[in-house]
Amino acid sequence: MATLADQLELEINMVQSAVRRYHQQKHKMEQKSLGSKTPYGRTLITGLLNKVSTRLKELLLIKTSNRDNLKLSFKPKNLLL
Repeated sequence: MATLADQLELEINMVQSAVRRYHQQKHKMEQKSLGSKTPYGRTLITGLLNKVSTRLKELLLIKTSNRDNLKLSFKPKNLLL
């Protein structure tokens, strides 16, 4: 019969194994240049994509010359606000 200490040891081993598997899978994906397919890559893309698309829409609605739009579009702080 398993004791509480045995059960805790099993739980710790399971968590450590899951973390190890996650890092191994992440490393494999990054080696294949598929970082965007990893969970953190998808989160980054999802989080930034809406901001970038919103800012691009705003830039397209600005009625200025192309030269002025070009200046605005290359300011990172404006792009991600």
